[in-house]
Amino acid sequence: PEAAAATGDDGVDRAPAPVCEFGVAAVDSVRSVVTLGEFADDVLRSRMHTLLCTFRPAEILLEGGASKDLLSMIRATCPAARLEYVNAEETIPRSTAVEMSDRKEIERPSP
Repeated sequence: PEAAAATGDDGVDRAPAPVCEFGVAAVDSVRSVVTLGEFADDVLRSRMHTLLCTFRPAEILLEGGASKDLLSMIRATCPAARLEYVNAEETIPRSTAVEMSDRKEIERPSP
């Protein structure tokens, strides 16, 4: 889809309409700071591009369904960043620390 800037009633060009949303977690291990955010972005991924240029991440974790456009932008903007893919669902191995008979009483159903 092509992005067209909307023009307001006053004739002033507005920013392109948002077409996608991103959830972001930035971890600065040196300063012990975790920053969480969520934002809507336009078809050009302008905000994501600004974020990547500002932070210059060393590692990027992506959910499996990342678009080709996003991957291309990440590779062009942060060529040295390590890309890792994560599962959308929790995948933790079952513990053997609890007896199976007791597990049934304490285990919660998975979503």
